Amino acid sequence: MEQKIAMRHPGLVPMPELKVQLPLDKTFSPEDYQRLQRGFIPKQMESKWYIFLERNWLYFHRSWTGYCIFQLRLEQKGESYQVVETWLNRDPEQQYRSGRSEETALFNLSKMLTNYFQT
Repeated sequence: MEQKIAMRHPGLVPMPELKVQLPLDKTFSPEDYQRLQRGFIPKQMESKWYIFLERNWLYFHRSWTGYCIFQLRLEQKGESYQVVETWLNRDPEQQYRSGRSEETALFNLSKMLTNYFQT
């Protein structure tokens, strides 16, 4: 059975104007980038994220609300792909774990990326 590719759909809410940039230093191999291109479509209620890649922007949306929480812009550097911009939603109406620091959000994002490539 072929895996579905995650794509933008009408239930997803764009990143709001109220956002902050995070200092994420991350590089993806060509194999990792291929996996990012497939994205992640949650299959269970416990899965919290809908992830898709569009025009070298990697989007992390909350699966239940559709809110965009993280955005990463990737640039190809040689054969690898480097994260060159990372944004965090700071809208208090949409915020992921409201009140958490940017450092905590960055840590959680890094952990999610690591876990994504271990499954």
